[in-house]
Amino acid sequence: MLLSKKIRSVDHLPDYTGVQLEALALSPQGPKLNWRMAQHNGFSLYCEEYFSRIRFQEVQHGDTVFLGLVLPNGEPVRFQGTLYEDPFLVFWQGQEPTEYDYVAEAGTQIYLLEVPWLQVEKRGWATFETPIRITRSGRLNAFVQRIEMCLCHKQTTVDAEDAWMLNDVLENLENLAGEFLYCAEPQMPAEKASHSQWKIVLAAEEFFSENPAGTKLTVQELCRELVVSRRSLFLAFEKQLGVGPSKFQSIVQLHRLRSLLLGCTYEKGVVSKLIGEAGFSHLGRTSVAYRQFFGETPMETASRPKNGSAAGDS
Repeated sequence: MLLSKKIRSVDHLPDYTGVQLEALALSPQGPKLNWRMAQHNGFSLYCEEYFSRIRFQEVQHGDTVFLGLVLPNGEPVRFQGTLYEDPFLVFWQGQEPTEYDYVAEAGTQIYLLEVPWLQVEKRGWATFETPIRITRSGRLNAFVQRIEMCLCHKQTTVDAEDAWMLNDVLENLENLAGEFLYCAEPQMPAEKASHSQWKIVLAAEEFFSENPAGTKLTVQELCRELVVSRRSLFLAFEKQLGVGPSKFQSIVQLHRLRSLLLGCTYEKGVVSKLIGEAGFSHLGRTSVAYRQFFGETPMETASRPKNGSAAGDS
């Protein structure tokens, strides 16, 4: 089975087996990515190609394993507080819940291989929590070419052919990652500066979540609560999320507004009321910012049929 679609809303991000995720569009034009999937007997392959900045917080569990090849292109990918300019491999395994927090930039490509846990045991791979850095090389190109071949190959009823394709992909992956796939030790510790910045962002987010809806913390209040300087606060947000703390709060408010609009019963005056509840004071400016992020006005979101919210995106 082959599928592809253009995703322009966080509401329409694909579901992956055993993965719970929260996504936050961090670019003014909202989420933009192209998604492809090929499902064969015994394994699945996915490609995510990003055209805007999106932040993901994921928890994965179950008997399915995801191996991800992340290819930054331009801006580095921020993964668990560390900035990666070069390609890297990530292991999502659900024998114990795997939690990841990362920001994919415009230009990033992520290839995901989904296989049963038994395949990992059969090949003797170790599980690893720290991403494996990969140098750009002929081996990397060969692995990508094999995945692209599978993404374009129509499913057949011949099990032997699918088995050969899976083995071919896995052998190329082993050639690419080498001994790292068999070593459970961390491959690359997080840089201290990046990790400290990540902790500042997470602590700030905790204050945002505890803050009553309709109020917005000032930069001075955040600095005082977190016991950090203004420079350290801005540097942490710019390095980890690509936006400043005030802009990030506004983005969170826009997503909060969207949740309120999607859950409301549409009637006269409800949009302006919910805009106020989400913490905004200017109806016109909020509507413009909202449309930039979500591709529709607050009124269009509120008046959607509640049993058909996923219609119209492809």
